[in-house]
Amino acid sequence: MAARKPAGEKTKRLNVYLLKQDFQAFDDALERPVAWQGLGIPMVIDQRNCMLYARSKPGGKADWITMLEGGLQGQATPFQNANSLNHSALLLIQIKDRFFAVAFGYGATYLKRDCWEPRFGLKVALNLADEANLQQAAFKTHEGKTMSREVSSSRLTGFYDFGFDSEKDFLRKLTAKLKKDHALGLRITGKDSVSLVCPAKLADLPTKCRQLRVESWRKRYKKHFPDIENVIPVDDKTIIAWLVAELDLAFATQNTPTIHFSIPDVIDFERYAGLRIGASANLIDDLSIATLQAELGGNPLTFAAIQRVSVKAEDDQAVPLGDGWFLAKCCIAEVNYQGKTYLLTEGQWLACDASYVQKLNAFVNTISVSNHLNNVPRNGQASENAYLADLATKQNHGYLVAHKQLVQYGGGQSKLELCDLYKVHQIQVNNQPKDQTLLFHVKGGGGATEFGHLVHQGFNSLELLIDDDREFADRTLARLHARSVANNVALPAQLPSTGADYKVVFAVFRELAPLIAADGLTLFGKISLRRAVKALRKFGCEVSLEWVLP
Repeated sequence: MAARKPAGEKTKRLNVYLLKQDFQAFDDALERPVAWQGLGIPMVIDQRNCMLYARSKPGGKADWITMLEGGLQGQATPFQNANSLNHSALLLIQIKDRFFAVAFGYGATYLKRDCWEPRFGLKVALNLADEANLQQAAFKTHEGKTMSREVSSSRLTGFYDFGFDSEKDFLRKLTAKLKKDHALGLRITGKDSVSLVCPAKLADLPTKCRQLRVESWRKRYKKHFPDIENVIPVDDKTIIAWLVAELDLAFATQNTPTIHFSIPDVIDFERYAGLRIGASANLIDDLSIATLQAELGGNPLTFAAIQRVSVKAEDDQAVPLGDGWFLAKCCIAEVNYQGKTYLLTEGQWLACDASYVQKLNAFVNTISVSNHLNNVPRNGQASENAYLADLATKQNHGYLVAHKQLVQYGGGQSKLELCDLYKVHQIQVNNQPKDQTLLFHVKGGGGATEFGHLVHQGFNSLELLIDDDREFADRTLARLHARSVANNVALPAQLPSTGADYKVVFAVFRELAPLIAADGLTLFGKISLRRAVKALRKFGCEVSLEWVLP
């Protein structure tokens, strides 16, 4: 049936949800079924059993109307129809063994939370969208921290014109114009629900629901958007409950190599003195699991517990750095469940495509693993701050400690440190000796946030050294002068200006060196690392991983 709008017929917006398969009756889908007892209105539409739930309530006047009417001084109000009614409705349609919900107004609020199939609408929209008929997309971007963004185009455009990056973006919503005379309507927006702009009569609704379900089964989108589901949010409560149980078991058995805690925001580490857990009087330097257990009474951690415990970063005057966080937001975990890899980051569970994980691991395993830091082991230090602070006081290791030596760049207040450790050594190139500048970036874990910050620093500092017209390099030399004296490490008159003269080393604390590189990092750590390595190699820069052992 063609969706071209007949002359004079208005289009409507239909918001359609596909309910999960475990619902057996109309009332099962309601948030408060008791409140609707006896109020549902049975209907039969196109020979399908349906149930209508609807309410109207006085809308009242908006505050701004009352404010303006106060200045009319007895004149007749132009807001004659301000006291209108708010209407909302929810129409449930049963088609064979499945239920659809069509929401009008605020009707979706009648539904039980998470009773619908997640990403149902997004799959439909992706299957129906052509590569060049898109109007809007919304993403969540994970790169050290999670951010949301929505991008619109003034003209129909292609998906990748929105700036989608499969390494860090999760698609949340998509709007596309449908082909002329498409049976479903004129325009579609997909997220969990399907929002259709279309001419429609009541008798059309079961047919449209059935068509939407068929479209959700198709896999067309995997051909045209092959990397759209590399990593997707998990909304299924049953799966999340299992993942939390697996996480709690790992805490209880101390099997935690893929669980880390890290501050989820960028803070001013030049002022950083430590972290305070809850109302504790102690100021701790790191968020290791052992330290957290000690602060929380020695008991094994649980996901429920870390959702209630706050953590704040402070300077040496007890002034907070940032707003503080709950520990659950600081937890970065990788959990394998029923053959799939799941991630916890900033409180959100994410599911990973198996083939994507395999390709990512294969890339990480091509990165060389160096051992430059063998002569400077951690000596029991649990955090990079303590480790680097100890090295900063010594002269016998051959490294200049650049940690926390921030350099202003870009003409504003932006600051960046060159690296954590600096060293120049000789290598052989075509049987000739050549100086190579080593820039070490050190972190106490391989989680998402650690590597998000670490690799940004690694790439950005090298880019500034090469492209910033020597200003950043000159300021860096001036900033590091005192440290060069303290560590007895000579600085050159000028830092090199070509990428081929540098080697960037990403160094990660480990208790044992993993057999293969990919096993030493969490999945988001590997995602961030791959992005950095690809970018640095374009500069001609050598890159390696290194494990900093006890």
